[in-house]
Amino acid sequence: MVERKETTLTEQQQQQQFGKLQQQPDKSFTEFTKIKNDYKTLLDVDLKRVIHGAFDLKEQQDAIIWQSGSGSMLMDVKGEEYIDALGGLFNNHIGHGRREMAQAVFDQMCQLEFMASVTGYSNVRAIELSEKIIQIAQQKSGFKNMCSVFFCSGGSEANEAAFHLTLRYWEMKGLKNKTKMISFNNCYHGSSFVCASANPNIKSNGWERLTGSRSDNFVQVHFPNGNYFPRELIEKDETVGQAAARFLEETIVKSGGKDKVASFLFEPVQGDGGAVIPHDDFFPLARQICDKYDILMIADEVMTGFGKTGKWFAMEYWPTCQPDILTFAKGVSSGYLPVGGFMISNDVRQVCFEQAEEKWFHDYTYSAHPCCMVAALKNLEILERENLVSVCADKGLKFLTLLSDKLSGLPIVKDVRGAGLLLGIELIDTIASDIEKRMLKEEHIVVHAASNEHVVTLSPSFVTTEEQFQRIADGLYNVLSKTSPQQ
Repeated sequence: MVERKETTLTEQQQQQQFGKLQQQPDKSFTEFTKIKNDYKTLLDVDLKRVIHGAFDLKEQQDAIIWQSGSGSMLMDVKGEEYIDALGGLFNNHIGHGRREMAQAVFDQMCQLEFMASVTGYSNVRAIELSEKIIQIAQQKSGFKNMCSVFFCSGGSEANEAAFHLTLRYWEMKGLKNKTKMISFNNCYHGSSFVCASANPNIKSNGWERLTGSRSDNFVQVHFPNGNYFPRELIEKDETVGQAAARFLEETIVKSGGKDKVASFLFEPVQGDGGAVIPHDDFFPLARQICDKYDILMIADEVMTGFGKTGKWFAMEYWPTCQPDILTFAKGVSSGYLPVGGFMISNDVRQVCFEQAEEKWFHDYTYSAHPCCMVAALKNLEILERENLVSVCADKGLKFLTLLSDKLSGLPIVKDVRGAGLLLGIELIDTIASDIEKRMLKEEHIVVHAASNEHVVTLSPSFVTTEEQFQRIADGLYNVLSKTSPQQ
């Protein structure tokens, strides 16, 4: 018999080992990073070897190569500092460089770095995180109907899986023809097949790329915001929200109503579309309409979830409108490791799993990855311990006031808006990408151009300081005040 040796490290040994790893990185890696201060060499390798998201080889020619981060500050390989007013990519809520996050993941790797999580298996951290998320949803957000969680690696995966689940839901009820999904114009739900098909502006993948035409399974309605909902569709004495709700119902009826429409997928506050905030009337009415036509509501809180709008979830702003499925990612781990997923109501669980005899054949290798679960658990612990969701609400209101006072009189600026620390500066012209580049080059501040090119979007971490907020506002004023509307 082979003698087993105890391999578990004590906490002190783990701490010592972690210190050694920090001081003595892997030799092969060290050899390569001897060129870390040689920007040109690194960029040459990057251009040859790395394919980036939203890739454009020409735009990558002068890319910034990040080296380190702390709080809301970033440093590139040239040693130049930047304020991260984007919070990573709308996901870093607790700031960069938290050592306790690294330590928590290190400890988990020493214990169990990975194991499958398909039916028949689980792991302690996934169980802990699912319980924590449901506790937050029920106790902090008031979503009493939420009961179970599915984990994946990001927002696209979460929304894709949620749509597949709605098809299963209606199939289990004997309604296989209910397959259509309603979404908003100006939306963004990810770049996988279904998610891209939900966005009428993404033609490079999804159903339109496959077939050459739009599928009638994916139907769009106008977002209930005064800048985005057509004025000619608003009837006398209607609010924007009421008009949008009426338009939603009319679209559902035209699309087959109860017999055909399966789900309504929406962002409570549109993120990549430019921090677009809905009229307060809309979502309570939308819930009534979806109930009337037996349609599942999927709230995409990938960008807004876990505090970004000053609430744990943005749907808290409309307490009478509880979704059937809520997708999340980004802020659940503050980007320290990839985590995404969805939570479902008791009704969806009962129909899709408790009453169903067939397996749900949807799985990802890295679903419920124990190290990712630990990163999310530690992140949520920090959010609670430091009361960062309330901090976000307070800082967001002050920052919005600062930006409004600073920018509202500029000819190029149409609107300044925000919910928590998800803010948008809507411009008269489609020049947001140019402003993003100029902010990087001239002010050393990271912002984001909305997909519609009209909005400069901001999403700073919750630990951003008052002095940094002021620098961001000043930088935006410096750039936008020198920008004239196009003729």
